[in-house]
Amino acid sequence: MQQISNEKQLNVFVMDLLCISPFYDRYLCEALQAKNASTYLGAISFHLDINYFERYMVRRYAGLIDLVAKLRIRNKIIRRGLKTLEYALNLLNLLLRFTLQRPDIIHIEWLPLVQTVPVELWFLKIMKKRGVRLVYTVHNVLPHDTGLRYKPIFSRIYDFMDALICHTREAKEQLVSTFKTPASKIWVIPHGPMFHDSFKITRAEARTRLGCQEDLPIVLFFGAIRPYKGLEYFLEVWRVVTENCPEARLMIAGNGDKEYIQRLKEKIDGLGLNESVVSHFRFIPNEELPVFHQAADIFVYPYQAITQSGALFTGMAFGKAIVATSVGGFKETLQHNVTGLLIKYGDIQEWVHSLIYLIKNPSERLRLGQAALKEMNMHYSWDVIAEKTLECYCTISKG
Repeated sequence: MQQISNEKQLNVFVMDLLCISPFYDRYLCEALQAKNASTYLGAISFHLDINYFERYMVRRYAGLIDLVAKLRIRNKIIRRGLKTLEYALNLLNLLLRFTLQRPDIIHIEWLPLVQTVPVELWFLKIMKKRGVRLVYTVHNVLPHDTGLRYKPIFSRIYDFMDALICHTREAKEQLVSTFKTPASKIWVIPHGPMFHDSFKITRAEARTRLGCQEDLPIVLFFGAIRPYKGLEYFLEVWRVVTENCPEARLMIAGNGDKEYIQRLKEKIDGLGLNESVVSHFRFIPNEELPVFHQAADIFVYPYQAITQSGALFTGMAFGKAIVATSVGGFKETLQHNVTGLLIKYGDIQEWVHSLIYLIKNPSERLRLGQAALKEMNMHYSWDVIAEKTLECYCTISKG
């Protein structure tokens, strides 16, 4: 990657003070810093890997206090309370710091308090009055599973920003139609893959580590487990698939709400799928992600709805066959029968047919997987993402 010329260097502060998306932050800032040296990540340490950002040489400003993550407090209520206090103090510290030396751009990834106490808007208003340009990444147009409850506050946020970055055209259309956001201030920049480059491992090695037989077809559902991702529905699909392909295995890897996980376990048992479903209901460290993905033959994304999904781009980067519902960013990213198979949510028969077809046809799995990998490298690499993001910064800095 080539760095942009000195006269175009911008002082950029990428803001995720609570370190909500450490992996995304790392990939984005690593790519941005290679092109624009004066880019800094504003985030506390990642509580599961204290030296994570330093290991990848991501330049970071944690704020006045970076202590809670390092204390490894087990009690969630206490930890969250202390993190909120730490966050408020760091926000105040930033206000003082930027009064002395303001950045050109503040790129906000998350505003964690805005749904309860919108003090962050106060901070951003002061920054804007001082001439700082504000960019906000719309990871979700509205918070998942909340309906329109938070529409008023997010309407204020979207109006306030100089530029909004969406990961899909559908998200842009939602902003225009639901929030009347001018299309001219919205940039569509993809999410990008993660962990695909952690380390190399063969399919055979991965299966040995997971205790899987070499010759069994494995279908993988990977990631944080939440109701909107359609896993309960997919288990109904899988029950029919196993009647035709009893040798196939569904591997579920990820964690979620305890009550929801228990509901899934009961459903697996109730459908008689204990033998054909291999579940890893736990937090999966990022170093294990390549192991699960390389062990699998097919990746599935049976989501009910989605604006974008970093999990999809990660899947594409591993060059395996993908089957996904034809919703949101999935239908924008994948070409049906070219880079993956797209199926209408609720069409159990088509899901069953597609999975059986891929399980029985390794050559088709290879064709789809290689096409997806090529597409990802051409259009969704972090180098491309950084280039487009810097174009956004430069455009609004001239406005």
